[in-house]
Amino acid sequence: MDDSTCNDGTTDTVYVKLDTPIPLTWARLVFSGEAYKDRIQFYFTPGYTTQPIECSVLRTANVDATTVDFSCPTPDTAKKVVLVGQGVRKLCSLYISGGRNVALKQRAEQSPKFESWSEDWGASNAVDGRTDDPNKAGHTCTHTDHKGSHGWWELEFSRPVDISSFLIYNRFDCCQERLEKFKLTVKPGSSTDTPYIYTEPGDRKLTYEVVPYPPIRFPVRELRFDVDNQGTNVILTLCEVFVFGESHCQPGRFGLQCERTCNCADKTEACFVHSGGCPSGCAANYTGQDCYELDCPDGTYGDRCKERCSDTCAGTSNPCRQSDGACTQGCDPGYTGTQCQT
Repeated sequence: MDDSTCNDGTTDTVYVKLDTPIPLTWARLVFSGEAYKDRIQFYFTPGYTTQPIECSVLRTANVDATTVDFSCPTPDTAKKVVLVGQGVRKLCSLYISGGRNVALKQRAEQSPKFESWSEDWGASNAVDGRTDDPNKAGHTCTHTDHKGSHGWWELEFSRPVDISSFLIYNRFDCCQERLEKFKLTVKPGSSTDTPYIYTEPGDRKLTYEVVPYPPIRFPVRELRFDVDNQGTNVILTLCEVFVFGESHCQPGRFGLQCERTCNCADKTEACFVHSGGCPSGCAANYTGQDCYELDCPDGTYGDRCKERCSDTCAGTSNPCRQSDGACTQGCDPGYTGTQCQT
């Protein structure tokens, strides 16, 4: 999209029809002026009706002066998004996310693979980020052995994830029938949750899009594909498996591995997992779209700016680097070290 092309100031409503109904993980709106998040109502049309409904639990977080993220937690998938209000007049771009590919480079295993002296049909081919190359399928796809029991393929995530949808690539050059009636099993981490199971009806396609409904509501650690165990085919071939979602982070954490801490003004709220953005705004002395950049008063540094720069830092107000207290203008005469304490 081009964020420099914006509405002309006369339009109060925007309709966006999605190619396929998807869960709404988050959306990003870019405006030509200040972020008019308080002048927009967010509606979506679920898959089971033609009437748009207003998001009842809308959460917003400013990214910068002209950009805002919207989150609309809902058990329904959306086939259309509708924006209404004066803020639409200043709207330049709308980005709708169904989640990132959480399967990329994760640990994969399969039943014994087809052995070839010139090609590698390993399990990791299905999560290497490459879809099928018609000339090099043996380097981008999996291929279980044609002898013995029915083929299977499993994926283990490095940490629990929340899954919204799947996109599976079949082979382009041949053999598409191998994925007919495949079974996808999504395994919960807890014995109290029921696994999600999807069985393909039997269509032969180059790509399969699977959007669970109702959505999967448990954190996922593993999933598995099986060929149709009632058929004569025993070979499972997957050229790429995209799993869209986000990391399942505990409240107060965000990031690809939930490795970062939220710094929200309201310490009880959960920030956006994808960005660290806070609906209540950033905590004191923090700034940026992820509320992770320190903006300490002169002479202070560290977590929430609680530490004081060394009195022996050279310069007015003893300036130091906000992350670690290193003196930015050198030391007073007679002192050395990053913090001028020796």
